[in-house]
Amino acid sequence: MSEHRLAERIATREGEEKTSIDLALTEGGGIELSGHDLGPLVQRMQGDGDYEYGIRIRPEDIGHLAFALIAEHYGGDLEAVAKVRDLALKYGIETDSWEWG
Repeated sequence: MSEHRLAERIATREGEEKTSIDLALTEGGGIELSGHDLGPLVQRMQGDGDYEYGIRIRPEDIGHLAFALIAEHYGGDLEAVAKVRDLALKYGIETDSWEWG
């Protein structure tokens, strides 16, 4: 697993079957999204009660991912500019604003 500069658990399911999903920004500027499943169902399907999986996004692809996520999540939303600005500010990401008219 890569060294992480920033990490957060973004989803959890508790109970007999447990799942956690973690999001991490790696030291190299990439993103790692990983899951961890535990429980009897995993034991039956995998032969082990512990299953880990994930994906990595390379640093050079982060811009494309950001574009896709904004288009997917905010498509059709007339408040998209303000919402994306506010989201960026919430996470300490600087934005450059501009106006015309």
